[in-house]
Amino acid sequence: MAIFDIEKDELLRLSDTQLEELIARLSEAEVAAHGYSPAWVSWSGSINSPDEGIDIHVQIPVDTLSTGFLERSDTIFQAKKHSMPKAEITKEMVSDRELSPTISEQAAKGGSYIIVSLADDCSPPMKKVRLKAMQDAVKEDPNGGNIHLDFYDLSKLSQWLRQHPSVMLWVKGKLGQGYSGWQPYGAWSNPPHGADDTLISASGAMVTLPSGKDQKLSIEDAIEPMRKLIRTTEKAIRITGLSGVGKTRIVQTLFDETVGVDALDRTVAVYVDTGAGPDPSAAMLDRLMAEGRRTIMILDNCPSELHSLLASKVSAAGGQVSLITVEYDIRDDKPQTIEVIHIEAVGPEVAELLLTRRFPSIGQCQQQC
Repeated sequence: MAIFDIEKDELLRLSDTQLEELIARLSEAEVAAHGYSPAWVSWSGSINSPDEGIDIHVQIPVDTLSTGFLERSDTIFQAKKHSMPKAEITKEMVSDRELSPTISEQAAKGGSYIIVSLADDCSPPMKKVRLKAMQDAVKEDPNGGNIHLDFYDLSKLSQWLRQHPSVMLWVKGKLGQGYSGWQPYGAWSNPPHGADDTLISASGAMVTLPSGKDQKLSIEDAIEPMRKLIRTTEKAIRITGLSGVGKTRIVQTLFDETVGVDALDRTVAVYVDTGAGPDPSAAMLDRLMAEGRRTIMILDNCPSELHSLLASKVSAAGGQVSLITVEYDIRDDKPQTIEVIHIEAVGPEVAELLLTRRFPSIGQCQQQC
């Protein structure tokens, strides 16, 4: 089995809410893979919220779109954990002999309506029956010929999932099958529950970029050049700096769409703290490169020897996998396979802010003493 593969029957263990989130994450990843922001995907995140027949809604401001999994730029997904035979499909789409207003609106827009059924695993004749039921449901609508209809079963969902390694990591984690330490995009800096996790950008934190001729930039000014460098270089990125300057949180911010513009694609990020005893990082990189899927691999607390090994692989391959490693120092030599970004704190402000966030009682003690 490939490193980012799964036995499709394992997906049957997902809950209703997890199934909905899976489809939303896949939609975000699919949209991002074709150059659009994941922000064009919306979903309620709660099965108890009124949805008017909409679980996940993709709305990309383009005239045409065809990715193989999204065939219209305006697509509605309806997620069903239970089986959806012909009668259930009709019941879902038609009420009192009237087509659902949501689906009728999709037809008027020339959009797409897709039912995803986790419990069904259809043979071609079985899928044909279900598609026929969907077509029959819209045939009386004046715009019924304009809508794109499809039915995704367990096999189709599994096929889609295999295209997106970061989403696969999320699923594996939910099913208790996570690769030791490996995570999709998330709160990598591991803040305490309920703690403030906004980016610390105090004036004392400065960033030096490899092409900056030793010019020091503020965190805010450095975010976009860092993103550009990661997108354009074929070399591995090495982010260095002493403990307490917020290196991990800054890397996390590179994928955050709420900070600056043109964030890195969070749907292709895979992260590990090498101190967490992960599966061998070199083997993971080899598998990612062999599978040929666009991935940004982030290794935190990565020792120089491991970085050098992985950097040479990435540089030689020049392919779809980008590498970012994070550590407190770097050897004096700077091989041609590395781009070094250095973060330093001028003064104690950043470390103090980080410390009081992680241990708020310290600040209280200082005020009382």
